[in-house]
Amino acid sequence: MTRITAQDAADLSEWVRRLYDATTLDGAAAVCVEAMTALVPCDWSSVSFTPHSLAGKRRFWSPESAAQHALVEPFRAYYQEHPIWRAWWEQLAPTAHSLTELVPSAQLHNTGVYQEVFRPLRIERLLGVAMAGGLDFALGIIRSRGRDFSPRDRLLMELLAPHLSQAARNLARAGGLTLDGCPCPVGEVAIVALDAALSPRHLSPGAGVLLRRYFGEPPPARSLPFAISDWLANRDGGDDSLEVASGSFRLRVRWLGGLHANLSHLVLCETPAPALATTAAASTGLTAREREVAAAIARGRTNAQIGDELAISPRTVKKHVENIFQKVDVRTRSGLAAWVLGGRAN
Repeated sequence: MTRITAQDAADLSEWVRRLYDATTLDGAAAVCVEAMTALVPCDWSSVSFTPHSLAGKRRFWSPESAAQHALVEPFRAYYQEHPIWRAWWEQLAPTAHSLTELVPSAQLHNTGVYQEVFRPLRIERLLGVAMAGGLDFALGIIRSRGRDFSPRDRLLMELLAPHLSQAARNLARAGGLTLDGCPCPVGEVAIVALDAALSPRHLSPGAGVLLRRYFGEPPPARSLPFAISDWLANRDGGDDSLEVASGSFRLRVRWLGGLHANLSHLVLCETPAPALATTAAASTGLTAREREVAAAIARGRTNAQIGDELAISPRTVKKHVENIFQKVDVRTRSGLAAWVLGGRAN
């Protein structure tokens, strides 16, 4: 059994205290980067964050953040080759993995993700852990050469990682969670891995709770609730999502394929129901996507920002805006915002 020393425990406790003392997301992430670098000998360490929609713009905190941002598109292109992310999507567990335990170095060097992402960042040894649960963080500790990471290093990372997510949730509850000056979207997120027969194979923490909350009693083992199974069987390839409301909250179920060779995934995202999800909104005939766009406009987002959040082009956002204006009978973004927030457009 892997153990840490009394000094490790004392050092970890101090870093966790500093995490919870942070008053901003930037501050908490910066403390986490410092903690990883201090606890585990390395060349540099990194925290990355993706908003819960899985469509938002990725953010990095590290000494190499500028280079990481410049390599986002190559990363997306070769995402499926990343050994640690493959392990995450298969197991859905916040377990720390090193690259070399998952794939031999010679094999890794022949992949696109190594040539286009790891090599430019001088990554030869990487210890990483991913988490989902409303605030989707990935933590990485990097060495450009030398020995691999030890079981002690993995344990320290697994002990530190959940405190970053909890610190961010605390900020969200206090109304202090912002990113680039804008409120940061937070919700409960869980993931279900499906086999070829669309039966559950793995559930991330919290998935069972969300399924029971919105669909009642759990179905038989290795089965999905009927509403989800029926939707999966009959979806037409358009908007790959199902929405279910419960009181002042809603659950969006989104299907994702292609992240793993043998598995597909359901992303379960619970958020407060937006003001637009009302009988009045439904009577206008707005689609689910148009409601998302309208709610984003009410929050002051530009078309470019909405495109980043929803993973669609600004041109597509513009078309949605035109359709919304026509259906709601407003002429300006401020008029639409007033309508969303319960006012009357003139």
